[in-house]
Amino acid sequence: MSEPVVVTPNEDAGNVTPVGHGKGGWAARAGQSMKRMLSRKQVRDPDIPWDMPGAIVKAGGMKTHYQLSGTKTGRLVVLMHGMGTYCGVFDSLTLSLENAGFLVLRYDLLGMGFSGIAPVRQYNVKNLTLQLEWLLKDLGLTSKPYDIIGHSVGGALAVKYAYGHPKAQQLILLAPTGLCDPSGKASCFCLGGGGDTVVIGTEEASWKQGFHGQTGAALEAAKEFVAQQKAMYSHSPECKETMWHHERQFPKDDIQGDIENVMQRVGRRVMVLWGDKDTVVPYNPTFERWKGVTDHGHANVSYHTVEDAGHMAFLEKKEEVNGKIVDFLLTRPTRRESATGVKTTSTSSSPAGFTSMSGGGVLEFASLKVDSMGRPREAIEAIE
Repeated sequence: MSEPVVVTPNEDAGNVTPVGHGKGGWAARAGQSMKRMLSRKQVRDPDIPWDMPGAIVKAGGMKTHYQLSGTKTGRLVVLMHGMGTYCGVFDSLTLSLENAGFLVLRYDLLGMGFSGIAPVRQYNVKNLTLQLEWLLKDLGLTSKPYDIIGHSVGGALAVKYAYGHPKAQQLILLAPTGLCDPSGKASCFCLGGGGDTVVIGTEEASWKQGFHGQTGAALEAAKEFVAQQKAMYSHSPECKETMWHHERQFPKDDIQGDIENVMQRVGRRVMVLWGDKDTVVPYNPTFERWKGVTDHGHANVSYHTVEDAGHMAFLEKKEEVNGKIVDFLLTRPTRRESATGVKTTSTSSSPAGFTSMSGGGVLEFASLKVDSMGRPREAIEAIE
């Protein structure tokens, strides 16, 4: 394992002139807005704290900021954040996972937070997948199975990554993109904060849009999130440019085939969790689309709706969502469930019934014959 190399985040970032595709519509307008935004002088605010926790490694030609914490011998859980933010958004979830005995790896996607920009500014699936692949290799974390939790674009990326990496076993997808409405404003809102509003100077309003509640814990969570975002964009203004590239290059409305392939892995467990008041990646109809696509195959899938919560449900309803995630990761299905695939649905008021057991892990499926990707090669035999 190489020693961490601490570098100035995004030190090699420069200026580009993005062009909106098409002659009209939201993409063209967003392109013009981005041009205006990039033409303004970017000034870092020294009065806003921006101290880097963790370390940065240089692997595969990419500079990646990461934080590795928790129980050294615990099962590894990888956290993937959404577009336009960074791994600091997982502070509360990380603490819950650490307390449950997991080893937690969270990192900043290329061009966000403290990570460097992508090679030739290509923020596509290939580079974002390679980023995690190289990070795990550099940290010596590729020998054992691990689980992935992804939020928003991070959820779609988790699916893309899991298909080509069999050791990525359990997936928790928090309001994932990937099946957004490919037309109109609904697709625009899947871009990580409200389309045009992100690039014309009303960022704070778009960040708050991820929260439904206006009082109490929800309000405090929103304030904390906005403060984190202000710090990142103040000290790493290149992140706005990165976000534009993410919007242009990462698929958000057509990963159905990838989802179906991932669902074919025998014994894989997947949770899809959504706030029912989400307007960023709209709960209705996107949640039902995910249920429809994931309802086939050999994976066990549970669907959970968080009532009265928005896109940032894992911040807005921390106790509920963190508890649900930890319970899911500590749960092992029965042999019959592992072989046949079971689908469960629950809401905040009617939680799904899980039989919790300590530790994640790999179950032995002696009656199943699978290929190297965990997909069945022959019909499943009767299980006692």
